[in-house]
Formats: sequence, C-alpha cells, structure tokens
Amino acid sequence: MSRIPATLAWLALLAALPFALACGGASYARGAATSSVSEGEGDSDGVYRMDGGEGSGPGGGVRYAQAAPAVATGTTSATPSPTATDARDDSGPLLIYTATLYMAVFEVRTTQAALIERARAAGGFLFQQTDDRLVLRVPAAGFEAFLDGVGELGDVLHREVQAQDVGEEFRDVAIRIRNLEVTRQRVEALLAQATTVEQALAVQRELERITTELEALRGRQRYLADRLALSTITFVFQPRPRELVEQPEIFALPFGWLEQLGLSTLLEVR
Repeated sequence: MSRIPATLAWLALLAALPFALACGGASYARGAATSSVSEGEGDSDGVYRMDGGEGSGPGGGVRYAQAAPAVATGTTSATPSPTATDARDDSGPLLIYTATLYMAVFEVRTTQAALIERARAAGGFLFQQTDDRLVLRVPAAGFEAFLDGVGELGDVLHREVQAQDVGEEFRDVAIRIRNLEVTRQRVEALLAQATTVEQALAVQRELERITTELEALRGRQRYLADRLALSTITFVFQPRPRELVEQPEIFALPFGWLEQLGLSTLLEVR
C-alpha cells in the first residue's frame, strides 16, 4: 500500500508540468511587445522568461539579441541553409517579402529562362514553372534589386509587393523551444528515478508529448528562417503580339472599273 501515495505524487508532478509551461508562455506574451531575450541569459534553472526576473534588462524584461534567425536546437539540431544564417539583428521587425508581377513579353519561354538565370546568379533558385507562370526564390538582401531589373525583359503590367513581420512569432518560438528543452531534461531525470512500472510509463508519456511539441516548434522555426532568408517572387506572363508592318502597295490597277470587278482582291491572294 505504500507504493500508491508515491505513484500519486509522481502523477501530480507530471500533471503540473503542462500548467507550468502554459504559465511561462503567458508570461512571455505579456512582455513580448516591449522585451527581447539575450543569447545565453536566463534564470538559474535554465528557463528563459519575460517576467522581469533576475538578469532582466531595462523595463523588467530580458533582452533578445541574436545575430541571426538561426534555428535553436538541442542534440538533434537541423542546420538551416547558408543564407538563413547571415548576420541579422532580430531584436526588431523580421520581414518576409513576397511579390507577384504580371508581365507582357514577346517570348514567354525565353523570358523565363532569362529570369531563372538571373535568380541563380543572385544566389536563388527556381521553385515552380508552368507555361505562363514562374516562381523564384531569391535572397532577401537582393529582393529589391532583382525586381528593379525585371523591366528590362518585358512590360510590367501590374506589381504586388507584400512584407509580413514575423519577429514576434520568431522570438516566441525560440523561447518556447528553450523552455521545452529544459523541461525535457527534467522529465528525463524523473524517468531515471522511476522505481515502478506505473511511474516509468507516466513519465514516458509526458516525455513523448514534450518531444512531439518540441519537434513541431523546431519545424516552424526552420520554416520562418527560410522565408526570412529567401524572398518569393511569382511571375505571371501573357504573350505580347508583335506589331505587323504594313506592306506598301506594289501593284495598282490602271482603271477604276477593274477595281470594281474585284481584280485587286484576286491579285492579293497568295
């Protein structure tokens, strides 16, 4: 009978973990508008908070000063693309740029080939291509310069450019990843201390839940880092007809009544 209270105590401890994580997320949401987190700063337990604890920056929140939107990972990290690790101050707005251009060109295929070559020269790549549509990914640093040079290849009928600020979400995901990594280490320590099968199974279920949530957050972070590093440009083409040059009248009938008979029409038949 002595094992029952111990098992209940373990279950109560595991049940409190999600609530603690939720409180940490709510605390971050309150300070996200005016605060940021500094790389390597945190409480003594390793959990990064935004509630003005020890080590906080001005205004009661910790500073966030990461050189680039690099993917924060633990032992099973995924390395982002080289363009995603360029020096970047993400303490302010982080903008994802997208553009859609409608163009009239003489030769659609020729224009598409020229645009693909320009994208590759700028460090980008072809994402999608159809008969009348082209989607390119180009480095965000050269986004405006790439758009400025498009007019040399055809007539730009309409252009749409959008910028989406994901700075708050990117910082939120980074903090949640750090907190979950610390929590997972604690749960792994509890698993090593389990003395009964019931305790081990309960801890294992909680560990699987944390790992699943952690991998989902890492995937979202990689997606945001990729969108920040590479802008998406969509081209929609329509063929532009070539102007017909009028041919001079080489042969003229000498008499008007021959014109009335329709002989000029017969002479134009080829």
